[in-house]
Amino acid sequence: MKDSEKQLLVPSEYVCRKDNIDDILEKTGGMGRYQILMQVLAFLIMVTSAHQALDLYFLADNPPWKCTNSTKFSTMISGSEFCRRNPNKIITQDSVDWHKRCSLTSKEWEYYVSDPETYSIVTEFDLVCSKANLLSLAHSSFFIGSSVASLLIGYLADIYGRKYVFILMTVMSFGTNIATYYVSHAWQFILARMILGALNNGCKNTMYVQVFEFVLPRHRAITSNLVQVSYAVAIYYLAFIAYLVRSWRATLLYTTLPCVLSILALGFYRSPRWLILKQQYREAAEVFQKLGKFNKRPIQVRFQANNDDSDEHKTKSSKTYTILDCFKHKQTLVIFFTILLIQYVSGVIYYTMYLEFNNIGGSTYLVIALAATADIPAMFLASYFPDKYGRKKSFIASFSLIIIGLCVAPIVFTPQNYAKVVLVRTAAAIAVKIFFSFSADVMMLWTLEIFPTAIRTQGFVMTTMGLSIGSATAPFVVEYVRTWAYVAPFIVIVALCFIGIVLSLLLPETLGVPAREKFEDFFNTVRVDAEKN
Repeated sequence: MKDSEKQLLVPSEYVCRKDNIDDILEKTGGMGRYQILMQVLAFLIMVTSAHQALDLYFLADNPPWKCTNSTKFSTMISGSEFCRRNPNKIITQDSVDWHKRCSLTSKEWEYYVSDPETYSIVTEFDLVCSKANLLSLAHSSFFIGSSVASLLIGYLADIYGRKYVFILMTVMSFGTNIATYYVSHAWQFILARMILGALNNGCKNTMYVQVFEFVLPRHRAITSNLVQVSYAVAIYYLAFIAYLVRSWRATLLYTTLPCVLSILALGFYRSPRWLILKQQYREAAEVFQKLGKFNKRPIQVRFQANNDDSDEHKTKSSKTYTILDCFKHKQTLVIFFTILLIQYVSGVIYYTMYLEFNNIGGSTYLVIALAATADIPAMFLASYFPDKYGRKKSFIASFSLIIIGLCVAPIVFTPQNYAKVVLVRTAAAIAVKIFFSFSADVMMLWTLEIFPTAIRTQGFVMTTMGLSIGSATAPFVVEYVRTWAYVAPFIVIVALCFIGIVLSLLLPETLGVPAREKFEDFFNTVRVDAEKN
């Protein structure tokens, strides 16, 4: 070993202020081996978490239907008249005859799948016609649970730390998914999905915050986007499994088993930002020393007293802040509700788009997988533009591109000349999905930077509650507005994009702003040299 290499392995003492966390991270290697390994593990863990939010696209698939062979020779009139005229017609969701089966008896039509009893919850529990509202509720239940649990989970993560809350929520999620496998009624399934949504909220969002708090400002964009790409990988795996087994229970089981990877989180260090905020300086110093040793940049950290370490300041610093403190100041109140509304708009857009992907035509499995592919180019966009042009301009640009894309999408999504436009419709859907994923990546990064460490998890979880509420209402919105016109859901998305653009103008730009730690930093908008970030 060279002398220069030996010197690198000798711990150097670093005396620092308690608010110079980014400087300490820089001394321990910045984007070192630990940060890279943590992001890889977080990526694998998030893939398993993403399954839970996305698997209902296949578990609750509403397949085509057709008249039974016996009705071709029936002498009955009214409902069966349709079957005598269309004995071999396969009715899909984009057909004007989709709801015709509601005027037929159960013996006059059948699901066009090989094994209706196990294919999906729709076919097993017969969630059509008079039970269609249960299907919409099944789609929404996961996000309803996520919304209800937002306040509690964010509070727990900011009080007891990100790591332990994540591990607890993950173990409970695994158990809930296994229990869902054994349900025998639609209401049991809906209740299980609500519980799972609440737990998944804790898994996903606390992991985002955990990773965010270990990286420097200049690495935040790429870090947050790498975690987001896990959703694309999750959909690939989910679509592959669903295509192979064609059974909702088997799909649920095979996508749940990889959750055991979450045990890897036991090796994560506790967030030093959170430890310092809680005045656990010895524990924070130990984390930095372990971090430096792992990154081959050994360091001995000793915190010095800040100039403002008076008894009054210590009392103020030790105060436990909650998201309710945002309601005491006009500036923070406006920021909170603005992000909440933007996330609601994003939720409606996101889930509406995925519900409409089923109506594009062609193989549902292939279309959903192709839609997930959009997350990959979106990651590159979101890794470059926010650091180049800022978070606000990037978000406005992404929503503007969605509007432009959807001005074309309603034309190519119409069912006329169905067989000739499947490719064009799929391409348009993927393009719009790229722009939306770009906006979602930017919004996640922006939100994490706006909220300080003191309430970061609460703020992030509570505002993403808007995403859950939006996703929960989307199935009902789609079902209702589609009765006006086939393109009505896309018109709603365009209108919501305009609203999102206007709301984003109210948020502060965070590019070049130092990482916010204390609640008082909420009001810090001073930019620093980009090289220092």
